[in-house]
Amino acid sequence: MIISIIGKNYISEFLLTYTLEEYSTLQNIENDINTTPVTILNDEQLLELVNIKHEKFIKDYSDELHVLDEKIDTGRSSHQRIVKELEALESRIIVLREKRHQLYHQVKKLYEKLIIIIKDSNQIKPTTDEINNILNKLQNTNISSNDEYSHIDRIVTLIKEIEEIIPDTNTEGKLIGSSVIDLLETARMAQQELEEIESAPKGQKNESDSLKQEYEELEPRRDWLNRRIKLHTDALDYWGKMRSGGIKHE
Repeated sequence: MIISIIGKNYISEFLLTYTLEEYSTLQNIENDINTTPVTILNDEQLLELVNIKHEKFIKDYSDELHVLDEKIDTGRSSHQRIVKELEALESRIIVLREKRHQLYHQVKKLYEKLIIIIKDSNQIKPTTDEINNILNKLQNTNISSNDEYSHIDRIVTLIKEIEEIIPDTNTEGKLIGSSVIDLLETARMAQQELEEIESAPKGQKNESDSLKQEYEELEPRRDWLNRRIKLHTDALDYWGKMRSGGIKHE
């Protein structure tokens, strides 16, 4: 084993570039001093060993940094993708809720028009009262999807009963009744889609938060590696200039 014997100033400047972890690799020197033959190195040989050591740390840290950068970039990219998907889902949920509300409003307006067309509207007054009551629930109360589908089925049944008393010659009445049913089925499909996607954001939000936490936990290590690489690069540059005579060392 070769032990480098150098002046105090060289030792001080050489060791200042090392962390405790890095310095631990040098501690065996002290333990071996009494048992290992000592070879005195000149300045050129010493600087060559110093450069090799710095280059090794730069390579090791750069390799780790490359892997870490890939993990962070992948995590951040996945997180951003999920965030965009969540934004799209949330926008779709808002659209579907508004669409559902508008559809029931259109149903109510069309039904009011249907009543006017029917000459003897008194005979369907109980049916009208029930339909209005159901539409009020659909528009203004928070009900389960199953209850909503049951309400839609009930209105469809009532509209079909009304259609039976509308004369075949009353084509406008027949057309309005059919349109009401079509709107109700469209509202059903909107609610079904809404039901499917409303549970998705919670799961995706958890995945997004997990990905963000993972890559953010890696960032301090990446920053540390960047600082160490810069420090060793600067040290390598310093010793290189000293080796070439660009810096005078007393």
